[in-house]
Amino acid sequence: MKPSNAYGRFAGALGVSHLVIGHQPGEVRFADGTHRREGELFVAYDGLLFLVDVGMSSAIDHSKGAVLRIHGHNPVRATVIDHKGDTSRLWTESNRQPIR
Repeated sequence: MKPSNAYGRFAGALGVSHLVIGHQPGEVRFADGTHRREGELFVAYDGLLFLVDVGMSSAIDHSKGAVLRIHGHNPVRATVIDHKGDTSRLWTESNRQPIR
């Protein structure tokens, strides 16, 4: 079930389960108090919204980069692969919360 916020309405209109947004490497504060620190991969709103710009360009240089992979069925999982090739679980549909 999608949350009753603008992101949920956008995703519903597009017929998708997740919104992945780039080109936003800095700190982000949402109206509901949700907060993303500068340069981190981020998931919010029960896995609906992913912010993936970690600022790896030479102009920003917050990070060496990472890859987000959303995969699987029952449960859906989001995995991060960092610049060294190490993987970590960012989010799973079964617990509906970000994993830090």
